[in-house]
Amino acid sequence: MLPDLKSVDPVGLSLPVGPPDALGWRLSPDPEQAPAFLAALREDRLAQWAARHPDQVNRTR
Repeated sequence: MLPDLKSVDPVGLSLPVGPPDALGWRLSPDPEQAPAFLAALREDRLAQWAARHPDQVNRTR
């Protein structure tokens, strides 16, 4: 049975990336933002990271 999640707003987070490469199809991790994002992911601190980077949060509702 799933818990009642009516009070939770689902969000999507994306790995911060830089501009496409010369061929235009491959994206590389943003060297300034990606390390902090990956550290937050490893250390289960995504909520804190998202609070500091609201422009990287995609609300689904």
